[in-house]
Amino acid sequence: MSKASKDQPESSNSEQATADNSTPKPASARSASRATRSSTRSTSSPASSAATPRPSTAKSSAPKKTTTSSTQKQDSSMSKQATVRRVAIIGGNRIPFARSNGPYFTASNSDMFTAALNGLVERFNLQGQRLGEVVAGAVLKHSRDFNMTRECVLDTKLAPETPAYDIQQACGTGLQAAFLVANKIALGQ
Repeated sequence: MSKASKDQPESSNSEQATADNSTPKPASARSASRATRSSTRSTSSPASSAATPRPSTAKSSAPKKTTTSSTQKQDSSMSKQATVRRVAIIGGNRIPFARSNGPYFTASNSDMFTAALNGLVERFNLQGQRLGEVVAGAVLKHSRDFNMTRECVLDTKLAPETPAYDIQQACGTGLQAAFLVANKIALGQ
């Protein structure tokens, strides 16, 4: 056995053994010789039987056609669905923090949120524009604030047609509101 054949695994195919005993081939030449060998194999191999046309009845060929077209439709619809938009937060606004029973003691939740939202509208020149959606997180709401975000949007300089709603989820409402809007943007909704 030569040195070249010791470095490479033995094969039952004599054609490969004689080729391997000679000088080493580049990877592309090896691939070409494998393709040549696989094309000379019998049609009983599963790999070549898929490529070799076989006579079949009309009954069995009809579902294959349907499956192929439905698979192509699924592939094209999945490629459309797989497109996800990138999302970035470009700014925000808030009212300053203050102690309880301090400067905001007489201000309502709606007053504070409207002030923060108006500041955001002015900062980004959104006066009169209809946004896709305004979502706010409100941890502790008074019963009179059942539709607080919508009412606050109506009190701002945004277009009154802008849809708005708030969510409530313990301490994570602000972050959950950001996730909600980011997911909708990413999915193209």
